[in-house]
Amino acid sequence: MKKKKGAVDIVDSASAKEMAYKTLKRLDQGAVKLIRATAKSQNVRAVAKDLAKITVSINETGIKINDDLKKTSASISEKLTEDDHAISIKYLKRCKVKKISSNPSIRVV
Repeated sequence: MKKKKGAVDIVDSASAKEMAYKTLKRLDQGAVKLIRATAKSQNVRAVAKDLAKITVSINETGIKINDDLKKTSASISEKLTEDDHAISIKYLKRCKVKKISSNPSIRVV
């Protein structure tokens, strides 16, 4: 009797697994059909084109901003170097220090 019950359980388990497999297979086929239909949709294509244009625009704007930041940074760096040089010259004149090089950081007192 136990052997028969065990065999019935195995058959029930196998049929449940088979049903689950068939259900998943149908769902998979349905998903594939839905994806194919969506890919053919003109609305989906229009949205995809718009998203591509937006992405390109964002990238171009980012590149422009990056270039502007590089120019601004270089300009600020140059201005700070000029100011530092001017301050060094004023300091030298005030302290009556001889400059032995074109480099303001090298001084002889």
